[in-house]
Amino acid sequence: TRTDNKKISIFSNSGNSGGHELLLGNYGKLTYIINTTIGSYTIVDDDLTLNLYEWNNITIVYKSGDNNTLFIYKNCELIVEYNLKKARPHASNASLLIGESKKPAMLDDVFTCNRYAGLIDEFKVYKTALNSAIIKKQYESKDSTIDVYEDLWFDEDLLADDRYFPQYHLRTSQNWANEFYGMFYYNGKYHA
Repeated sequence: TRTDNKKISIFSNSGNSGGHELLLGNYGKLTYIINTTIGSYTIVDDDLTLNLYEWNNITIVYKSGDNNTLFIYKNCELIVEYNLKKARPHASNASLLIGESKKPAMLDDVFTCNRYAGLIDEFKVYKTALNSAIIKKQYESKDSTIDVYEDLWFDEDLLADDRYFPQYHLRTSQNWANEFYGMFYYNGKYHA
């Protein structure tokens, strides 16, 4: 759902000026926010965009040392390498939320948009920093060619003769959607 540059949280444990959050914006664009001992960093990159209708693997690695470095991989390819310099991640006392944010985006100052509506099939947190070889091995061990939509799709004609299925009702051609609340007139046409 487009929310005019507002973002939905994929995961978050932001709180008490610590923690981090991965956000999903319009057209699959990801934003990563990490709160550190000297401030907050927001990382956005044009290559950090989810592929539509494909399985995507996002790996975020923080490696401490002389150069505290943050690495973000998409499908085992390094997309972002960001030097935090002397900053270190600041721990948060907030619970880790997956698919939800404590700071929801507001739509028209009425509706909260704080739930991720996609499929998250796996979420892992490690005590040590993974290197690129381990990330590649884990990525290649997954069957990323699976069409996650194949099992959800069915023939549109399946319900064509069902007398209880509304034929003149606003509905999606497949699967489930929230109830449509009516029509509106704009630029000479009615829209749902």
